[in-house]
Amino acid sequence: MKLLLFDGSFTQRVTFNLANAFRVPSAPGCYVLTNIYEEILYIGETNDLNRRLQQHWNDRRMRQRTPNGVASWFYYKELPAHLTYQTEQLLLTRYKFSVGRLPLLNRAGP
Repeated sequence: MKLLLFDGSFTQRVTFNLANAFRVPSAPGCYVLTNIYEEILYIGETNDLNRRLQQHWNDRRMRQRTPNGVASWFYYKELPAHLTYQTEQLLLTRYKFSVGRLPLLNRAGP
């Protein structure tokens, strides 16, 4: 499922790599990793978007090739800290209802 058809409120994005980490704020929010075609691979939330991009980049599992390709874009939106978890859960529930399963990298084990 393409992100912008699923949720058009994610308007900020950077290429998923460490070189772009400085472009992402150290603020709470929700984020989505997508492939080059903007198909959703992972939905998450954090109290520090910048740190989380770096953590995901350093996690080989998040850079692995999936049947839908590799993570290419890091979309994000800043949110008040008290709303990040419930927003992530809403996004995951909506995705699962629409597609019938969680995003590929949300389902992957350690």
